[in-house]
Amino acid sequence: MVEEKTKPQKVSPLTPREEDTLKCIAKGYSNKETAASLGVSVSTIRTHLEHIYAKMEVNNRTEAVTEGIKIGIVPLE
Repeated sequence: MVEEKTKPQKVSPLTPREEDTLKCIAKGYSNKETAASLGVSVSTIRTHLEHIYAKMEVNNRTEAVTEGIKIGIVPLE
């Protein structure tokens, strides 16, 4: 009997709202633009970014977007 090997699925460490935030940041949106797009305050976006950086073990927006691309959160268009 042959077992079929499947690729392990990468699981996002982020909440859906953090993923939305990261996608906006990847598009080049500022915190203010991201907040307006998602209907939240700039303070909320800052909090999401802090959580994103901690969960992804990165230090800035560029590293977060790069990691997001690697794990499939941010699509390359």
